[in-house]
Amino acid sequence: MKKAVCFVDDDADELHRFSEFMKDHYIVGAGPTLDKALAELEEQRVKKPDLFLLDLYYGPHTNEAKRAQIAELDGQLSGLEATMRALLTEAGQSPQSGFDLAGEAHKRFPGIPRVFFSRKAFLEDALRAQKEGLPLLEKPDPTADDIGATDKERKDAAFKRHAEQIRRSLDGRINLNTWWVRNRQKVESFSTGFFFFLVKIVWDFWKGSAHFSHSEVFVWVALLVIACYALFFKN
Repeated sequence: MKKAVCFVDDDADELHRFSEFMKDHYIVGAGPTLDKALAELEEQRVKKPDLFLLDLYYGPHTNEAKRAQIAELDGQLSGLEATMRALLTEAGQSPQSGFDLAGEAHKRFPGIPRVFFSRKAFLEDALRAQKEGLPLLEKPDPTADDIGATDKERKDAAFKRHAEQIRRSLDGRINLNTWWVRNRQKVESFSTGFFFFLVKIVWDFWKGSAHFSHSEVFVWVALLVIACYALFFKN
């Protein structure tokens, strides 16, 4: 059964484009407002969508002249992005090198979290990083609040202003990598299984139907140790 997507965007072309190309995959309710998009879903007998897909730079009342200006600048940005990528490649810098670096870090220290910290990441690179489970933290760009005589001084001021936010983000990734967080589900599953196994052994002893030799007990203990190692310690 198709899933339902509620798509809200202020651009009529984007609404038509998504509806046209995704109609074979989803039940689509698309509109310039949330109410209109939901109403379109209701017409298809969908009361609650499975996903909201929402425009980030959302302005349903933007006039057509402004939209034309935005579209023109967007085209210029795309051209500048292509030029920037070419320049970075020419300089020997590429996102692939960053992913290779992340792979090498994982190879040497498999259990340690990795985070990209970049000012140059394009959307394509950010999506790839997300897909591969590598969070992307943006280096802070200077604004009018960051005073300095040189570009370096302004970037220093921007970093200082965002230092606490950066620290919290890094601490969050580090704290997510504690042994308990990484293994909680395994511990709970293992404990549940072991509990019922233990109940079965106690029940058999109580009924007098269980008779284990020392060698059998040793085998069971060895298997338990191996299972613990495989679940919690082997990367």
